Amino acid sequence: MATNTATIAGLDSLKFISCLKLLKPIVTRPEIGQRLRVLAIFGERGTSTICVTTDDQVYGLGDNRYGCLGVGRWDKLISEPIALAELCGKQVANIYYGFGHCIALTAGGQLWTWGENDFGQLGLGTFDATHTPKLIQRLASKRVVTVSCGNRHSLALTTDGELFGWGRNTFGQIGDMTYCWRVFPTRVALNEPVRDISCGKCHSLALTTGGRVYVWGLNDFGQLGRHRDVDVRAGKERALSYRPELVAGFETTVFVKAVCGPNHTMLLTADGQLYSFGLNDWGQIGNGTQKTQFTPYQVCPKFKWRDIVSTYDNNCSLGLTSDGTYYCWGYPYHYKKVAYPHKTDIQSDNTIYDIYTKYSQSFRTFRSVVFNQTKASDNSRLTVASSAVMTNNNNKENGFKQSINGEKLMHSNDINDNLVPKKRTVSQITTTTDRDSSVNGFADNRNHRSRTDSTVTLNGLSSTVAESAATEDTNNGLTANESLAIFGRHLSAAFNNSNNYDLVFVFTGELIYCHKTVLKIRSKRFWQTCDKYLEHNSNSGHLIYIKSYSYTAFYAFIQFLYAIQPEITLDTCADIVKLATMYDEPELELMCQQITAAAAVNSSSGQQRQKTTIIVENVCQIYETAIAGGDSRLEKSCIEFVNENLKDICRSNGFLSMDNQLSKRLMKAITCLSD
Repeated sequence: MATNTATIAGLDSLKFISCLKLLKPIVTRPEIGQRLRVLAIFGERGTSTICVTTDDQVYGLGDNRYGCLGVGRWDKLISEPIALAELCGKQVANIYYGFGHCIALTAGGQLWTWGENDFGQLGLGTFDATHTPKLIQRLASKRVVTVSCGNRHSLALTTDGELFGWGRNTFGQIGDMTYCWRVFPTRVALNEPVRDISCGKCHSLALTTGGRVYVWGLNDFGQLGRHRDVDVRAGKERALSYRPELVAGFETTVFVKAVCGPNHTMLLTADGQLYSFGLNDWGQIGNGTQKTQFTPYQVCPKFKWRDIVSTYDNNCSLGLTSDGTYYCWGYPYHYKKVAYPHKTDIQSDNTIYDIYTKYSQSFRTFRSVVFNQTKASDNSRLTVASSAVMTNNNNKENGFKQSINGEKLMHSNDINDNLVPKKRTVSQITTTTDRDSSVNGFADNRNHRSRTDSTVTLNGLSSTVAESAATEDTNNGLTANESLAIFGRHLSAAFNNSNNYDLVFVFTGELIYCHKTVLKIRSKRFWQTCDKYLEHNSNSGHLIYIKSYSYTAFYAFIQFLYAIQPEITLDTCADIVKLATMYDEPELELMCQQITAAAAVNSSSGQQRQKTTIIVENVCQIYETAIAGGDSRLEKSCIEFVNENLKDICRSNGFLSMDNQLSKRLMKAITCLSD
């Protein structure tokens, strides 16, 4: 946030943060710890940090998932500070971070980005992740003054009050009047200059120089200050708004600060009144309940509030009153959720960074700490005793906690599951219908780099053993082909065997029995998704509930992984192609295309095929059919039509209901076409 960016004398002023275990390698190196100018602690429970020193050096340390440290490596963990060579000497003034991407703002107003980029959130014109900071060329002629990052979208504000957004735009969170993901910074049109900005997970706001607040994006929980029904389109379930609009009922109110939480919003007026609205499952609204607040609620009217804090990735809300007292709500306290402003135990002798870090239990800074440079070098008295170092109890990489219904899940590279198959009968499996819909169905792992493991084809051969397939095994007299054939028969016999399994996919009235080891070896990407589901649904044991795909389509996909000829029909082709594309199984995708093409030839036999007219309402469906059938000419026609009618198509129901993987593929094709 641009406003109220307080400076701190030195790291020793951060009594709580300076004791974090993550910072020990920094404070024990005088050339870094005694020269801090900017410090950002982020990531899952504060496991990553980037700092800038007074001699203009930039260092990264800790969890490096998605290359978020920018040190030029994909290593999972960086245990000692490493310099970000591209940023050293660039006069970095601030660091901003989203879920898996980071942005550095220089003193000259330039932006450098790195990390995850599945939705174009780096603003570099591609969907390619990078572990090395790169300059956003499209804003090179502008002077940026502040940035805000959401889960996978970003906003930037320039000196002349212009607002730009890029990244994921599924819910209209960029505010450019479309639902198209943006790989380049795109102008957000407002009728007045902007003073400050803030991003939630999937919604955004802008505070104008006149003190008015515009909101846009996801409104499922009233985070835009109005009931969700206002923004639910016909035939849709989600409440979306791609148009920046003033907070209803407060068009003439003068605000001095506005912040977004993950799915709630807080506004502070010029006369010290605090209003809050949105999701309230942790009591983050401060109204004493845990019920969703669809309209602005005045928090503690008797108080005069001076400052407020909330972040896109934590439900905790923090407020400072005019008498200098800090209050916090929306956090767990003695295993209970605090739903009303609670006076914090630590007050004026601690910084706002320490208070928020402690009560949010995030172990990270809610924004980068900017140290007072005149005193930054005077940190010689800073010592960290080993007994005072706080242990972070959750260094395990949790990765993406997104739905298998169209979002992505990040994996853990450390897999230590018990792989011994359990002998159980069908009657021993108890299923539950009351499941959290946020963890059902399967999604792609687009953030991963290209696969290096080989794919076992239907004849039992992989590309890495093809050359040696005819070689005689001198130990047993069998050729590689024969050995693999025997192995394939045993593998096929083990598939869907209720007496030998350690993993079960559950459908309504149907089960598929599998083996974790087979899936790990056969498809790394698919197993990573399964592993993450089991981790986040520990109560389900060895069961994975599938709702996003039909039993027959999913069954065929698993058959293929077990080297069995899959049972593919025209009705299941589209879903199987989606699974094959998501988990990088080109052979299976080709099989589906051949079946679709053969059906098209048969249907046209004896009669001329009817020509299909592409229009806004059906282009997305036709594009999906072209991909499934391998019809490159039809696919090209669809891409050209979308490019010419992009705005209308992005608003269409067909595009909004389109599979995430296919919509990303379409957007990539359009980007290449425009280049």
